[in-house]
Amino acid sequence: MKPSDFHCWIVVNGYLQHDKFSSLALFIKEAAERKDIMATLIRNSDLIPIIEKGVPLLKGTFDKLPDFVLFMDKDIHLARHLELLGIPVYNSSTAIDICDSKAKHIKH
Repeated sequence: MKPSDFHCWIVVNGYLQHDKFSSLALFIKEAAERKDIMATLIRNSDLIPIIEKGVPLLKGTFDKLPDFVLFMDKDIHLARHLELLGIPVYNSSTAIDICDSKAKHIKH
């Protein structure tokens, strides 16, 4: 797979629209595109994780799942769901969980 075939989602918090968050996400999107990676900013609130007959699925306004996700939110459950779908998630659910908990952070 050549870089131009890659498509990634940059998942951001759908409720935090502060400039410091959006400017970082836009910076990363532009950097990806300079490397010929198609990048889409997507709000966590636009992704609906579901389990149907024991199978993880995702609903939302997208055509297809990405090749990988850069996860810029603390929604551990959504990150874990994306991982269950087999999508590589950078800032994994485990990393988010450890970094968000002072008690777990100290242990690692």
